[in-house]
Amino acid sequence: TSEGKSHRGRWQLIALIAVFIAPVLVAFVWQPTGYVNRGQLIEPPRLVSDLAMYMSDGGATVLSSLRGKWTYVYFSHEVCDQTCNAVIESLVRIRLSRGKHKDRIQSLVAIVSPTASPSSNERVSSPTPLTAYIEKSALGRWREAFGVEGSAPPEAGRIYLLDPLGYLMMSYPPAIDPNDLRKDLARLMRVSRIG
Repeated sequence: TSEGKSHRGRWQLIALIAVFIAPVLVAFVWQPTGYVNRGQLIEPPRLVSDLAMYMSDGGATVLSSLRGKWTYVYFSHEVCDQTCNAVIESLVRIRLSRGKHKDRIQSLVAIVSPTASPSSNERVSSPTPLTAYIEKSALGRWREAFGVEGSAPPEAGRIYLLDPLGYLMMSYPPAIDPNDLRKDLARLMRVSRIG
């Protein structure tokens, strides 16, 4: 009987040690792949700020005036066509999907090379985005600031994400799934202490 108790006590000790060591062994052996960005991460993030633009009301300003919120910047050609409006509607839905955090997000539609002051057919028809116009003389600086290695120039319809301090964080192709944009933004907002 005393040998049986000793044998049982040994197994209890082994089981107790296994309970404490197993998680350490699992953590050491199993290494998850981690989070994968859906867009192209800009490394290191690049400050983009004093880029001249005209808002839809005709007022001159600079990009840095939009600091304080996570900002999607979408470049469109002179007329915001059906594709442009579809992208912007997606950005609006992403903003609304953040619920109580929606006020931390904004969208800017940058219309490239306007020929004149915006007319009614050039205006963006989707609700809530900010609309700005970039003159040809300022386009070079915008291209330099938003140029991402291995991608087309900004006016090719790419979508960019700026953090609340004005740093370019992510770049996306025009045909990106809106859910991928939302997932990246949700993660950035969760880990960031700004905006």
